[in-house]
Amino acid sequence: GLSENLSEGGLFIATHQTMPIGTKIALNFALPSVEEPLKLEGEVRWVRDSSGSNMPGMGIRFVDLSE
Repeated sequence: GLSENLSEGGLFIATHQTMPIGTKIALNFALPSVEEPLKLEGEVRWVRDSSGSNMPGMGIRFVDLSE
Protein backbone atom coordinates (compact mmCIF):
# COMPACT_ATOMS: atom_id res chain seq x y z
CA GLY A 1 0.00 0.00 0.00
CA LEU A 2 0.86 3.67 -0.05
CA SER A 3 1.57 5.50 3.19
CA GLU A 4 -0.32 8.71 3.95
CA ASN A 5 -0.79 11.01 6.94
CA LEU A 6 2.44 10.13 8.76
CA SER A 7 2.51 11.44 12.35
CA GLU A 8 4.35 10.74 15.60
CA GLY A 9 1.74 8.16 16.55
CA GLY A 10 1.30 6.27 13.32
CA LEU A 11 0.18 6.46 9.72
CA PHE A 12 -2.53 5.53 7.26
CA ILE A 13 -1.77 2.88 4.64
CA ALA A 14 -3.99 3.12 1.57
CA THR A 15 -4.61 -0.45 0.38
CA HIS A 16 -7.32 -2.87 -0.69
CA GLN A 17 -5.53 -5.68 1.20
CA THR A 18 -6.37 -4.78 4.79
CA MET A 19 -5.56 -6.85 7.88
CA PRO A 20 -7.70 -7.45 10.98
CA ILE A 21 -7.64 -4.90 13.80
CA GLY A 22 -4.93 -5.81 16.32
CA THR A 23 -2.60 -7.37 13.73
CA LYS A 24 1.08 -6.54 14.34
CA ILE A 25 3.00 -5.61 11.20
CA ALA A 26 6.61 -4.77 10.31
CA LEU A 27 7.05 -1.34 8.72
CA ASN A 28 10.07 -0.28 6.69
CA PHE A 29 10.29 3.16 5.15
CA ALA A 30 12.71 5.97 4.41
CA LEU A 31 12.57 9.62 5.40
CA PRO A 32 14.46 12.33 3.50
CA SER A 33 16.32 13.49 6.63
CA VAL A 34 17.39 9.99 7.79
CA GLU A 35 20.21 8.06 6.11
CA GLU A 36 19.09 4.51 7.01
CA PRO A 37 15.55 3.21 6.38
CA LEU A 38 13.40 3.04 9.52
CA LYS A 39 12.32 -0.41 10.72
CA LEU A 40 9.34 -0.19 13.05
CA GLU A 41 6.57 -2.33 14.45
CA GLY A 42 2.98 -1.22 14.04
CA GLU A 43 -0.47 -2.41 15.01
CA VAL A 44 -3.63 -2.12 12.93
CA ARG A 45 -5.99 0.13 14.92
CA TRP A 46 -8.79 0.66 12.38
CA VAL A 47 -9.78 -0.41 8.88
CA ARG A 48 -11.70 1.47 6.18
CA ASP A 49 -13.35 -0.53 3.40
CA SER A 50 -13.86 0.52 -0.20
CA SER A 51 -17.45 1.67 0.22
CA GLY A 52 -18.09 5.36 -0.32
CA SER A 53 -15.66 7.87 -1.81
CA ASN A 54 -12.75 7.40 0.64
CA MET A 55 -9.64 5.37 -0.20
CA PRO A 56 -9.70 1.97 1.57
CA GLY A 57 -6.89 1.16 3.97
CA MET A 58 -5.71 0.83 7.57
CA GLY A 59 -4.78 3.13 10.41
CA ILE A 60 -1.51 1.90 11.93
CA ARG A 61 -0.25 2.84 15.41
CA PHE A 62 3.51 2.69 15.99
CA VAL A 63 4.48 0.25 18.75
CA ASP A 64 7.54 0.86 21.00
CA LEU A 65 8.77 3.81 18.95
CA SER A 66 11.99 5.27 20.36
CA GLU A 67 12.66 9.00 20.29
